[in-house]
Amino acid sequence: MNLTTVEGGGNVRFNQGVGGDMIQSLHEVQKFMQLRHNGFPPFIDFELSFEEKYSEKDGPSAAVACGLLLESSITGKTWDPAFAVTGDMNADGSVQPIGGVGAKIRGATNGSCKIIAVPSKNEIAVTDLVIQDGPAALAKICVFTIKTFEEAAALASPERQPVLAQAVTEFEIIRTVLQRDPRMLMQILRTPQATARLDAILQKAPHCLSAKLLLMSARGTIPKTLSISGSIQAVDGSAQGLVKAATNDEAVNPGGSLKEDELRTTVTVLRNLRPKLDTRVWSYVDALVTIGETARAQALNPSRSGAGLNEFLQKMNRSGAALREAKQSLMSDPQVIEDLGL
Repeated sequence: MNLTTVEGGGNVRFNQGVGGDMIQSLHEVQKFMQLRHNGFPPFIDFELSFEEKYSEKDGPSAAVACGLLLESSITGKTWDPAFAVTGDMNADGSVQPIGGVGAKIRGATNGSCKIIAVPSKNEIAVTDLVIQDGPAALAKICVFTIKTFEEAAALASPERQPVLAQAVTEFEIIRTVLQRDPRMLMQILRTPQATARLDAILQKAPHCLSAKLLLMSARGTIPKTLSISGSIQAVDGSAQGLVKAATNDEAVNPGGSLKEDELRTTVTVLRNLRPKLDTRVWSYVDALVTIGETARAQALNPSRSGAGLNEFLQKMNRSGAALREAKQSLMSDPQVIEDLGL
């Protein structure tokens, strides 16, 4: 993201089209910064933009980043170019959770960032990332959790407080060692030297989530199954085409958009994913596998007669009804609703 100051009247805006949620989140950031700095300079406007201008942007995930850009423009502070951040923010400076944390961590890693700050309320989503991708996901980047804008600014600053700076330096040492031979990652993590260093990092920076989850991985205490939200997201993401086809009744059409190889891949992914899922999602994923297998059987051996086609359609209709029932039962479970925060 970029920020430009232009002649104006103390306004903050995006200079490209963005969605309503992003505009609302910016309003909260603006209120916070005005309170923090007793108003804005009265004769300039602040224009925010994304480097990639031509795809649609929405959601509150950029709020903390917008706040840091405004803070830099107003105070002259500079931020560590290897630092990334995501999170929504309220006018009181509290950082709020967002979606897609796993994808954002992967993006920051691919972008050569060494540190990323994520909302503390998204810790379970980062744990889900380790369950799905393994500890290597956090051995490549130092993930911190943040509760406030002040914590984000403290991490973003190249002049960090001594104890925090030591934690960052020590994690960079272990990160470098772990990247030398990723195949030896778990063996290295389990050595007394590695666990002692991770423990030392947590003593200095308890909000260093990479150190916490890598240490749990080394000790075998990382959860074995995804959270309920992570389970639902993993299933829907892995079977996106199948869910869409089943919802739109495309799968019951022998000439539908889903091909045999796509169906085979989806079914295989779902079967491999099942042991990592919250058990409450099993009925839903099993119903999806049944639909995929039935549609694949038809694709491999198309019905030649009216009776055969009618039998296939009846199977698909029954499978579709079972899928809808399983999803409805899942999403109406009081404990699931509570766990999802709905």
